[in-house]
Amino acid sequence: MLPGMDYLASGAEIVVVRRQHRVNDEMKLNPVFLDLDAILFPEQGRAGGLGENLAKLFPLQVYQVKR
Repeated sequence: MLPGMDYLASGAEIVVVRRQHRVNDEMKLNPVFLDLDAILFPEQGRAGGLGENLAKLFPLQVYQVKR
């Protein structure tokens, strides 16, 4: 079974997991899951922005399930 497919089978539209959990690495490789860090921490894309650092400090990772 592909990584994260249990989440997909659940019917969830949003998945929240601990940022330190190994499933994050697996979900980032699966195109079904969209990492929402760029939306939740918009400053991360700007030079000198704090968003990337804030995202790393936030204990949860949020994904949207693309259907």
